[in-house]
Amino acid sequence: MMKPMRKELRGARALAREIQSMNVDFADYGVRVDPTWYCVNDAKSDSQGKFFANMQDEAREVYGDRLLPGLKNAVVVAEAFDAQEPLPIWAPKSDSMRIIREITDRIGFLEK
Repeated sequence: MMKPMRKELRGARALAREIQSMNVDFADYGVRVDPTWYCVNDAKSDSQGKFFANMQDEAREVYGDRLLPGLKNAVVVAEAFDAQEPLPIWAPKSDSMRIIREITDRIGFLEK
């Protein structure tokens, strides 16, 4: 999970390179890991500027199908947290839950 900022995109690339170098170190043991999914926390609104949208577009170019749908900061999430209720119970039909369902489907958790 990363913010739509250049520093986070660079950090995700650096982390992926580090994981790949670990594959070399542990190849003799039959261990292999791959960074599989990336997710960008979307800009809150259009007023945050074109920069955030550009960073999200850059992440899409770099990660392609490995980039999960973007999560937005939403009041409903804070409300559920404050009420100490799971989001699927607090707001099952919210846009936040729709996006979370898309993400879980993509990463292989199809059963709800």
